[in-house]
Amino acid sequence: METGVVVHLLPGDDEAPYTFLAVRRWYGWSAGRLLVLDVGVGSLELGAGRDEHPDLAASLLLGASRLTREWFTSDPPSRQEMTALGEQLNAELAPLARQVHEYRDAELTVGTSRTFRSLARLTGAAPSSAGPRVRRVLTDAGLRQLVAFISRMSSRDLGELEGVSPGRAAHRSGNRVRGRTRPRW
Repeated sequence: METGVVVHLLPGDDEAPYTFLAVRRWYGWSAGRLLVLDVGVGSLELGAGRDEHPDLAASLLLGASRLTREWFTSDPPSRQEMTALGEQLNAELAPLARQVHEYRDAELTVGTSRTFRSLARLTGAAPSSAGPRVRRVLTDAGLRQLVAFISRMSSRDLGELEGVSPGRAAHRSGNRVRGRTRPRW
């Protein structure tokens, strides 16, 4: 059915500040200095600051599905593929990491995407059914353990885990030949 509404994609340079603003409005001024991360299908957005508009805003083509599609040729990915992707991410994120280091004392760090929700759920956070205001925490140690565990799982097995929908796990399977066999968005 046609609605007459014209849909435009939001450029990443706009997405990071808008995501930051949404988090600021959700938590309010009392949240203080924020660091906001959003790992989507095709990109990673980051915003940091104390005001309504972030002091630092960045969008990188480092989304979960994009990286999976472009870097993994086996299911589960090989150790060599995981190592190569890790090295590439370190190289691409190094300049931004130096800027983000300034915000290490943020009063609140927020991950806004379903990717973060799934990761937090897999490390023991409350399920979505507990409601949107339930505090969910994803720790560095928990994330490291989880990555070591799920990186050795097939997409099918990953889809069986509580907190991961089969549709999201399917992003790890299918057409995953390096060289951008699917269009970049």
